[in-house]
Amino acid sequence: MHKHDEDFDRWLSQQLGEAESYLDDDGFTASLMAKLPEQPLLQPTKTSSRWPVAIAALLSTALVLWLFPVAYVVETLLFANVSILTLIGIGVVAAITASAAALFMDQRV
Repeated sequence: MHKHDEDFDRWLSQQLGEAESYLDDDGFTASLMAKLPEQPLLQPTKTSSRWPVAIAALLSTALVLWLFPVAYVVETLLFANVSILTLIGIGVVAAITASAAALFMDQRV
């Protein structure tokens, strides 16, 4: 650790130790919060709002596959070593897991 880091840490600890925990505002914050309308913490998503996203994802995937040189990729993968194929497999599993987790969390809301 550098000396200037230690000096900053010492100064920051001193400032945080001396800081007041609450700034008195004569009840202004409480009265303002009481006047605000109550809103739900999470807004439920509508099923119809997912369709444009799904259609855009499918169209962009189709475009990429159409423009992508699939034969070259297949030929390259046939001659690839095991470590590269393992990394590709890990990436695919991670993407599928992340998608499944996102769908599961969306259903829990």
